[in-house]
Amino acid sequence: MRRTMSRPPRSARGLPRWAGPALAALLLALPPAAHAAKEHFVIAFQGDAATLDAQGRNETTTISIQMHMFEALIFRAIDGGLEPGLALSWKAASPTRWLIKLRKGVRFHDGAPFTAEVAKESLLRAQGKGFAKSQMKHFTKGIKEVRVVDEATLEIDTGTPYPTLPEDLANIAIVPVDYIKKVGDAVFARKPVGTGPYRFVEWVKDDHIDMAANPAYWKGAPTIKKVRVRPVPVNAARTAGLLAGEIDVVWGVSPVDAPQLEANPNLKVYRTVTQRTIYLTFDHWRKEGGPLQKEGPYSPGLPKGHPNPFLKLKVRQAVAHALDVQALLKAVMHGSGVPATQLNPPQAFGYNHRLKRLPYDPARAKKLLAEAGFPNGFKTRLDCPNDRYINDGPMCEAIAGMLTKAGIVATPNPRPKAVFFPQMDAGDFSMFMAGWGTQYVTPTYNAVFHTRDLKRGFGRINRGHYRSEEADAIAAKASVEMDDKKRQALWERMWEITMGDLASLPLYQQEAIIATQKSVNLKPRFNEWVLAQEITLADKN
Repeated sequence: MRRTMSRPPRSARGLPRWAGPALAALLLALPPAAHAAKEHFVIAFQGDAATLDAQGRNETTTISIQMHMFEALIFRAIDGGLEPGLALSWKAASPTRWLIKLRKGVRFHDGAPFTAEVAKESLLRAQGKGFAKSQMKHFTKGIKEVRVVDEATLEIDTGTPYPTLPEDLANIAIVPVDYIKKVGDAVFARKPVGTGPYRFVEWVKDDHIDMAANPAYWKGAPTIKKVRVRPVPVNAARTAGLLAGEIDVVWGVSPVDAPQLEANPNLKVYRTVTQRTIYLTFDHWRKEGGPLQKEGPYSPGLPKGHPNPFLKLKVRQAVAHALDVQALLKAVMHGSGVPATQLNPPQAFGYNHRLKRLPYDPARAKKLLAEAGFPNGFKTRLDCPNDRYINDGPMCEAIAGMLTKAGIVATPNPRPKAVFFPQMDAGDFSMFMAGWGTQYVTPTYNAVFHTRDLKRGFGRINRGHYRSEEADAIAAKASVEMDDKKRQALWERMWEITMGDLASLPLYQQEAIIATQKSVNLKPRFNEWVLAQEITLADKN
C-alpha cells in the first residue's frame, strides 16, 4: 500500500510550526528521488475534485482534473484563446444561427461514438434538462435550440444575436449521455467516461485519482502514460513530496517557499499572474443578524438582532478603505499577486481601464462607518476557504485583522472548501472571501452579479443577492450586441455600476506558482489548469 505523507501541525497563521530557516535548508539540501522508482506521474493540488461529473461543478481544481478525461467542443488554449476541440470549426451563419462542424471518428473511453446527437444531448444536459444539478447552466444562456443537421454538424439557434457563444461552448464538457442513462448520475460522478487523452482508473476520495493514457485518443496517446492526482492541503507536505521525488508537479506552491525552490538546481519553478481574482462579497438582502434558516430573514455572520451594516454602501466602502491590499500581498503572499479593480483580469474583453481602487485610508473607513450609523463599528464573521486558494487561510486572518483595526471587528472563520462552498450556497455568511477565475465577461456577469433567477441560470454565484436593474438591462443588451466597440462600451458601463455599488470587492489577481522536477517541461496556463497531456519530460524526448 502506498505510503502517505504526514501532515504537520499548523500555526495560527496556517504555516507549519517548524517552517522557516530549517525548511529553507531542507529545500536546498534534499535532491529528488529517481523517477524510475514511481509508477505514476504525480500532480499535487491543494484539494481534491468535488466531483468527476464534468458538468457537476464549476470550480477550477475540479475542472483541471476532469479535463484530463473530458473535452469540450471548443478548447481553451494555454493563453486563454479558443482552439478546435471536438468541433473542427464554428461560424455564425446569421446573428442568431451558428453552425458547428464536429470531428469525426472520435470515441468515448467505453467505445461509444461521439456524434452530433451526443453533442446535442450534452448541451441540453448542461442546461439542466435531466440534470438539475448542472453548474454549467449559465454557459447555456445563449442556446435556444440545438438541431442535428447530420452526424457531424450541429446548428445552434440563439433566438437573439449572441456573439459570445464560442466562449460559452468552451466551458461545456461533452459527456456520454447513453452511459449516464445506463448507470445514473451518481455513478458517473465517481466513474467517469469521456473522450479525453486519459481514461479513468480509480478515485480514492481525498487520497488520489489515477488515470491512464487513452491509446485511442484522436490526437494520439499522450507521452505520460500513468497519472496520479493527489490532494495535499498542507503547503509543507506538498513541498516535502516534491523534494523527496514522490511528486512531479506541485500546483499552488506557497509564496514563502518559492525563492528556496528556485534556488534548488534539481527543481523548476514557474510563475504566472492568472485570471483568478480573490474578492470579498457581502450580504445584500437580509436585514438583521441571527441564526441561519433556509430562505430565512437572518444574516448568520452578525449578532442576533443587530442590523445588517452591509446593506449600506458607505459600510462597503469602509471595508474597501480599511484594506491595504499591497501590504496584504507583501505580508501574506510574499509579494505574489497584483491588486485588482474588477473580477475579470485586464486582458479581458469589456474590462474598464478607467476604474481605480478605493485607496487604503483607515481614517476614511472610520468616518464612513460613523456616517452610516456605526460610530463604534460593529462585529461580524469573515468566512473563507482554507484549502482552495493560495494561502487563503492566512489571508483570511490577515484581512480580519486589518478590518478590526478600522472598527469592523471581524472573526475569521476559515474552513475546508468541501464545507465552505456548500455553506456559502446555503447563505451561511454575512461577508466571505472567495475567488473567481475567468476572463470572459458575459458568464462573469450572468453568474456573479445578475439578479438571482436560478431556474433561468442567472446569479448562481451571486450568493449575496446583489441586484441592479440597470446593470441587468445593460448586460442583456451587451449579450446580443454583435458590434465589438458598442459591446465593449456597454460592459465598461456595467463595471462602473457594479464596482461603484461594491457588489463585490475585488482584492487581487492570484499568481500561480508551480514547482516541478527538473525534467518536467510545461507552460503555465492563464486559467490555472495543469494538464498532464501538455507536459513533456526531458529524459523522454
